[in-house]
Amino acid sequence: MFGQQFLKKTSRLLHRLPAPARDIPVYLQLWRDGRLPLELLPTDTKPLAEINEGLDALTEGRVVRRLVVA
Repeated sequence: MFGQQFLKKTSRLLHRLPAPARDIPVYLQLWRDGRLPLELLPTDTKPLAEINEGLDALTEGRVVRRLVVA
């Protein structure tokens, strides 16, 4: 979706020990360059009664992560 080069770089970042002083500037630059689409990671919640709508949004790619609360 975002290109093979992005996935390789992201994979390398995720498979090493976290070091905020090193990693945060990298993530920030990726975001500034438009290669880390944080806006696609909404942090909204849906009630359990709306589970089907939440799953539809995931399937359609409108969201990457959604919380369902009981």
